[in-house]
Amino acid sequence: MKNLKEYFSNPYIVIGGIGLALFLFRKWQEKSSNKKIIIIDANKVDDETSEVIETTNFDSLPKQFIEDVLKMGKDEIVHTIKLNKDLIKRKNLNKDEIDQMNLMLKYLKEEYAKR
Repeated sequence: MKNLKEYFSNPYIVIGGIGLALFLFRKWQEKSSNKKIIIIDANKVDDETSEVIETTNFDSLPKQFIEDVLKMGKDEIVHTIKLNKDLIKRKNLNKDEIDQMNLMLKYLKEEYAKR
């Protein structure tokens, strides 16, 4: 018990413990906020079209980006995909920026597949 009181009298230990608790709390909040709820209305579902079709809208991408991708060769597209993946891993981006980068990566991969 005496050793425990010595630890709590050290301000660095207390601040580090609070920081660790705050970090874990924020990570827990992130994980719980990423859950998606899908509500399907049984009256609106047709028997013929019961499967879900995922469509991607590339309209939110900048026109300059799309023009640049059209000018790129296969090697440049592969290099850009690699750089963007590394950028997502290294930078501290918010959720909207990560979603935008993932949309760009998806567009680049589709363009690569077309060529």
